[in-house]
Parts: sequence; C-alpha cells; structure tokens
Amino acid sequence: MNRYGFMKGENKYFHPTSSLTREETAAILERLLAYSTQHARPTASSATSIRLGWQYDQTVQQFENTVLQSNINTLSPRWFFLNETGSLSDYTDSPLLAWSKQHHKKVWAMVGNRSNLTMTHQILSSEVLRSKTINQLVNAVSVHKLDGLVIDFENVDGQDRANLTLFIQQLKAKLKSLNAVLAICVSPDYGTDWTAAFDYKQLGAAADYMILMGYDEHWGGSSTPGSVSSLPWLRESVRRFEQTTDPSKAILALPLFTRNWTLNASGQSVASSDISLNEQNQLMSRASSKPVWNKDVQQYTVSYKDTQRHKLWLEEGRSFTLKYRLGQDEGFAGFAYWYPGGASSDLWSSIKNADRFLQRGL
Repeated sequence: MNRYGFMKGENKYFHPTSSLTREETAAILERLLAYSTQHARPTASSATSIRLGWQYDQTVQQFENTVLQSNINTLSPRWFFLNETGSLSDYTDSPLLAWSKQHHKKVWAMVGNRSNLTMTHQILSSEVLRSKTINQLVNAVSVHKLDGLVIDFENVDGQDRANLTLFIQQLKAKLKSLNAVLAICVSPDYGTDWTAAFDYKQLGAAADYMILMGYDEHWGGSSTPGSVSSLPWLRESVRRFEQTTDPSKAILALPLFTRNWTLNASGQSVASSDISLNEQNQLMSRASSKPVWNKDVQQYTVSYKDTQRHKLWLEEGRSFTLKYRLGQDEGFAGFAYWYPGGASSDLWSSIKNADRFLQRGL
C-alpha cells in the first residue's frame, strides 16, 4: 500500500490500531481508482477469453449448477473414448447440449484414451485405425453440432510422437470445414517419458489451442509430499512451455483439487489421495493448528492428526489468484479448471474478483 502510494501515513508514520476517517478512506479509494486507470493492461476481456471446465465426478444437473456459479463459458464433458478396434465410445448427453445452447456456452467435448498406452499405440500407429477414429470424431462433431474437441491422451508411448502429431494434423484438417475448434492437453515438459510423445512445437502449429495442465507437480506416486501446483513450479512450467508455444494460442489449466498426504515419523509420504476443496476445508476446520503461509511455494500448509499425521498444501483464493495472475500476465488465451466439481463456492468468488481486478491492472 505504501510502495504504490495508496497510503502515505502521517508525517511518514502509520497508526495501525487506529480507525480510518471518512476523509482518509475517500483519499485511498481515489488513489486506487487513479492507479487502476493509469496502469490498466491491454488484456482480453474475461467475457471473450476462454474459461473451460471439464465435467467430472458430477451429474449433469450438478455440473450445470456449478457452471452457473462460475465464470465458465466453455464446457468439456468427457463424452468420447478410444477403443482397441478403432470404434469410438460416444456418451454424448443431448439434454446438456440443449442446456449449453440455452445458456450460450460453447461445448468442446473431451476425447480420452483412458491412459491405455497399448491401445493408444495400436490406433495411432495404424493408418486404417487412425483414419477410422478421425472420421468418427468428425462425424460426431457434425451430428451433435459441437463447437470443438479437446484431445486428452495421457500415458502415450514416446515412439508414437510422430503419429500423435499426424493424428492432430489430420483431425484438424477435417474439422476445418465444420469450423470446429481443436485443442490438445499437454503436461509441462520436464524431459520425462510421460511427455516424450508431445512434439510441442508441431502440436501447437496443428491445433487451435494447447492446454497446459498446470498440476501434478506432486502426484500419488510421489515419495516426497508436496504441492499439486506450487507457484514457482508453475512459473517454470510456463517458461519451458513458452519456448515452443505462443501463449496466445494456449490455455492454462489450473487445479481445483489438492492432495491429503499421510506421513510417517520422518515426514515421508506413506499414502495420499486426491480431495476436493470442500473436503480440504472440512479437514482444515478440524485441524488443531492454523494454516501457515509458505512463501517458498506461495500456498498455505496445515497439518492434522488422527491415527496418523497428515499434511495439506491448500488451494484457496490467495494461492489460486496468484496462479491466475501468472496466466493473465503471460498472455494465455484463457484458463481451464480440473475440475469444477472440486471447487468450493468461495473459490468461484475469488476467480470472479480476479477477473474484475486483473482486467483493471490492479
């Protein structure tokens, strides 16, 4: 407040236990307004930029209710899945489609591979099966009048790198006549087998959007407990991503979940599980200690004990807004949420405030 000149003190002294007068309050508000006008950034309007939410762990009714509470303008229901024979599992929900049109929401249906490495290789490496899958997807977009597709292939063999790129190129070529958007999900590139199949530069050139999944810094298989998405890790992930991809063609996916870590006496993880932010808040309310802000990861942490010791890296308004600001500052085309059903209601208020105030440059 002092650095930006919002509060100047009285003869350079502050009186933190005293109340503000009406005049002082008016002066601070005037300075805030003047600053926001002078420093407004030319960012895209939140009304036109992408706010994508995946449907997961919710009924259609629950998902619709969550979307109405949020700033989501693009739905990504998990409707299509690959199969070994090249046939496509289609779970399109017509009532949700009708609802989305009624409420002016785009639908980019998700296409998944169930993390099946062998089956994915079988389809991507076969010209016949690859073409069959692409034709079925294009037909589904045409029949259901979808606005786009989100390809979410995980656990893809590194040997399928060229064929995955070819799949995206061929699919985009056929979707072009339908004016449908094609997006592909990718993990941050840390040189592991998990991302060996992603040719980031070529995929970015072929698809309309790349969705950078900014989570799973620590995951279920991690021996060391930690954050799902600390700000320093996310910042480094974005930096690596931008070496090959223009952020204006990218969407930053952020976590609306965290992990409950069970620890041994030495502080190492013996078990962990994904939990929603409502579950996080319920556990936090029972903790004997108060959350502590960890400036190194830019998140609150809290510990509690039942029969064993537990630790949480919290995802809440403060930490989430910092990640949101990163995406805004870097010029991403929008955000995606995994997963809207995991959010607590207060989180949506924080996101809406971030949209309001970040657009004004505050």
